[in-house]
Amino acid sequence: MDKKGFSLFVPSCVRAFVLLLLFPIFAHAQEYVNDIRTTYSERTYVTVSKTTVEASLNTANTVLDKFIDDLIADPESLFLEGRMLEGLGSKDDKEKELFLIEYQGYNYDKTTGLYTGTLNIFLNKTKLSNIDFTGKITRTSPHKNVSEAFFELVDNNPIVKIAKGKIVVKQIDSQTIEIEQTATFKFSWVFNLFFTQNNYRNLAEWRLDKFLQNIKREMLREEER
Repeated sequence: MDKKGFSLFVPSCVRAFVLLLLFPIFAHAQEYVNDIRTTYSERTYVTVSKTTVEASLNTANTVLDKFIDDLIADPESLFLEGRMLEGLGSKDDKEKELFLIEYQGYNYDKTTGLYTGTLNIFLNKTKLSNIDFTGKITRTSPHKNVSEAFFELVDNNPIVKIAKGKIVVKQIDSQTIEIEQTATFKFSWVFNLFFTQNNYRNLAEWRLDKFLQNIKREMLREEER
C-alpha cells in the first residue's frame, strides 16, 4: 500500500485501533452538535456521544456494515467528499505539526477479524519509525433491537495501552434509533505527557462528534433510498 499521512484521532479502522482514534475546564471551548461527554481517570480518557436518527434498525445495520466493508477494502476512500469520514482530517496545518501518523501498510484477516499493520509517528516533528499494531473488528446483535460494532487495539505498543471504540444502535420506536458511540484511550506514559486534556479535546473530541454527525447523515440518506 502507498504511504499515507494523516492526523491522529480519525476514527478509521486502524486509526481507531492505534489511539485509529477524549473534562473539567478547557482553554478552547468548542460547541458540539451531539451530546458528547468525556471523563478522565487513572490516565484513561472515555468519551461517550449520543444522537438519535429517524431511521429503522435495518437501515442502521446497512450503513454500519458498509462502513466496515469500506474500512477493510479501502479506508483512505472514506475521507473523500460525501463519504463516512469526510471532514475528519486535520483542522489546520499547525495540527499536522503536532501529531502525524503515516501508514507503511496494513492487512485484514477475515477469518480472525484481525487488522495488522506498520506505521510511522511524528510527534512535534520527531519521527518514530516502524511501529507494528494489531486491531480487531467485531459486529454483534446482542438483542433483537440492538446492533453493535466494536473496534479494539489488541496488542501492547509504545503508543497506547488501551484503544477501543464501540458503536451501539438501539431501536427506540418503528422509525427512531439511538446511536451511542464510546471511545476509550489510555496512552503510554510518554504520550500521556503530550495528550493533556486540552490537547485531547482539540485533537480528538471534535472528530468523534463529527464522525457521529456523518453516521447520522448516511443513515438518513440510506433511509430515503
